[in-house]
Amino acid sequence: MLIQRRRYRQSGQYSRGKSAKRLAALTAAVLIFWAAPLGSLRVYALELVNVKPLFQLKSGGGRAFHLPSDVTVGLDDRIYVLDGVVGRVVVFSKRGKYLFQFGQRGSDKGEFWDALGLDVHPGNGNIYVADSKNHSIQVFSPEGKFLFLFKLIPTEEGKKPADPTDVTIVLPKVSTDIFITITDKRTKCFIVDNNNHRILIYDENGVYIKTYGFMGFEKEQLRFPYAIQIDKDRNFFISEVSNTRVQVLDEDFDYIRDVGTWGVRKGQFYRPQGLALDPKRNSFVSDSYIDVVQAFNFEGDFLGAVGVNNKLKKFASPVGLYIKDKRLYVVEMWGNKVSVFQMKDYP
Repeated sequence: MLIQRRRYRQSGQYSRGKSAKRLAALTAAVLIFWAAPLGSLRVYALELVNVKPLFQLKSGGGRAFHLPSDVTVGLDDRIYVLDGVVGRVVVFSKRGKYLFQFGQRGSDKGEFWDALGLDVHPGNGNIYVADSKNHSIQVFSPEGKFLFLFKLIPTEEGKKPADPTDVTIVLPKVSTDIFITITDKRTKCFIVDNNNHRILIYDENGVYIKTYGFMGFEKEQLRFPYAIQIDKDRNFFISEVSNTRVQVLDEDFDYIRDVGTWGVRKGQFYRPQGLALDPKRNSFVSDSYIDVVQAFNFEGDFLGAVGVNNKLKKFASPVGLYIKDKRLYVVEMWGNKVSVFQMKDYP
């Protein structure tokens, strides 16, 4: 079944509870809309954001990827792929040449147990890995040397451990206004705690700062968040698998807008997961059930679905996304690969 094929850690839950009739109708709608030939897509006026394929990453260190989940690019343009089920990070050159790997499956320092997300420290290039089943963030040098880890706090009741699925590192705010004094000079880690419906905030050294969020359907509430990105104005973009949206909040976590809604038409989501921002603050969102990547402007308007040669690009369960230097990196979990594209001009 399609549902079971995409079972692996997409939100802490998956749609077992939906009736067979509703699921069958939804699956049919997905196939009709997203799998129709290009001529049929014109009926729905499906806009495309065209990209050019560059290369794919499928293995490293003599071993094929097995359900990779995230990708990031270092300060020196090295590509870091999180092969979390295997328990390793595989590193490639900008052109896709294998360089080295680090980590293994386990629960000791430098080992991963179903790690799902990673990010590069924008100041020193260190790699921060969200280690889900070990309930921690592990930190490595750009060369893969283990530096330290910090365990994440459980829920207030102390009964549910943290479940990190993504981490984003943000440098302290800088002001050129002599009349404004920046009092908080800490580099911060914003960590998605999926199963506990919250964002954990630590400093770069693992010192706890505060927690934001609780479970709900309304504005400023979260329901199985998965990925987080922060734009140049320190607005937060948070993908929520079960609320089927990307919620945009300001730096005080006050509501700005939603991007997307539930459904299978353009601009809608069924399993929004990966998230990346380009320099224009356009958001790219992967849907691991519909197998597409969609783009939206800052106001939340649909720009188009990612396509190649004016044809819709279908991925194999896309999850982690990354954008740098007009390149789009897409992790295809069930395809066991990372696809790299050159981005073209678009609105």
